[in-house]
Amino acid sequence: MIGLSLVIGCRVSRLVYKWFLLVYKVSYAVGIVGYFVIMCTLFGLNILLLIKPQTSMDFGLLMLFYGLYLGVVGRDFAEVCADKMASQIGVCRQHVLVILSRFLLNSSCNI
Repeated sequence: MIGLSLVIGCRVSRLVYKWFLLVYKVSYAVGIVGYFVIMCTLFGLNILLLIKPQTSMDFGLLMLFYGLYLGVVGRDFAEVCADKMASQIGVCRQHVLVILSRFLLNSSCNI
């Protein structure tokens, strides 16, 4: 994988975080669409589109929970990936604040 090599390039962390930002935005949009569909069903707008209330509510709940699920899984995976990249360059996160002194190259990622 690109973020698990011994020497991590300068642009790798930016690429990884852009990917996770995209996943976050997509999951947020899916959740908003689900919420919007549920609200439209509760206000009876599904009748104007000739859609059964059961079908519309099922679709809205499915979209809402998929958005929530993908958002939580994406966030957790981003945290694991960031910890993995940080451990590859020798920076570790502890419960107690520990400042590690290490010389890092300008051509490597400094998380």
